[in-house]
Amino acid sequence: KQDIIDERLMAIQPPREVRRMQRPTKERRWWKAKELESWLLFYSIPVLHGVLSKSCFEHWACLVEALHILLGREITSSDIRLAERLLVEFHVRSEIIYGKSFMTFNMHQVTHIVKSVRHWGPLWAHSAFPFESGNGSLKQAVKAANGIPNQLCRVLQMQYVAQELSELPSDPRVVHYCKSLESPVTQKTTCSSDGIRFFGKGITFAQLSSSDGGGGDLPQNCKQYRRMLLRGTIYTDRQYAINKRTDCSVVQFSNSSFGSLEALVCGGDKKGYVLVKNIRCSPIKTSLTTVTHVLRVIGEDPNIIVMPASDIQSICVMMKIKNGEAYVAASPNAFML
Repeated sequence: KQDIIDERLMAIQPPREVRRMQRPTKERRWWKAKELESWLLFYSIPVLHGVLSKSCFEHWACLVEALHILLGREITSSDIRLAERLLVEFHVRSEIIYGKSFMTFNMHQVTHIVKSVRHWGPLWAHSAFPFESGNGSLKQAVKAANGIPNQLCRVLQMQYVAQELSELPSDPRVVHYCKSLESPVTQKTTCSSDGIRFFGKGITFAQLSSSDGGGGDLPQNCKQYRRMLLRGTIYTDRQYAINKRTDCSVVQFSNSSFGSLEALVCGGDKKGYVLVKNIRCSPIKTSLTTVTHVLRVIGEDPNIIVMPASDIQSICVMMKIKNGEAYVAASPNAFML
């Protein structure tokens, strides 16, 4: 069964926002923390569905849904109570399914996760990842074996001085020039009035026919692009993602609907638009819980609709399993990808 799991796992095209690409479970002993996080939150439910026994799958789903709740941007009291119930269910059933040897110290720690959230907020707010990232930055600052404390102090001092200098009043022309040195634009881009950057030269967009639906919502003189940058995230159209390792064409909108990006358009009014096919989904229900963030794809609307690009809320993980099933997963918050 591990071969089936790995085949499904490696067939997934995560978006570029997933910082580490997935590796087979045969190499799980070398997985980094981010890989384990992606496996838990996104990949495991679609990959293990139909492979694990019903009791084991329902047991695992309790942990997945509970941690997704506790990683949310906003958590209500009822959310915390639900997560606590799911974690207790996971803890109690672990011994029943796997035996006493499974009840390790780490398993005991699971029961205290909700207490941490009650005291300090969502798990991402007191995650160890920023500290690990800081340790990595300090490690890169060391260039020689001798005088390591002095090297670290010098680098930190330079960072503080640079921050203070950046806050001093300067001529706007100087500020503009310095910013151009920090983030040079290395390829042709077009910026819309709503803060979207389109990459490439762009081609004249052919208006949709009436049978496609929604074409009348676009302004005149539109240009079509393959990639765009919106609020720090790269999005592509569906065609661009074909035969690539990543897929940045599936999104969730501010109205909580999901869709695939068929075209990215900059209108004659200098605003960004996306042509979308809505994806119909349903949550995964078990006897113990309902997994609300990993949804089974039921189908796709044939008609294309036009939406403002600014309505995009976040990138999503589309998972097409080899047996023909497809799932889409939404991130609990903007910090997880």
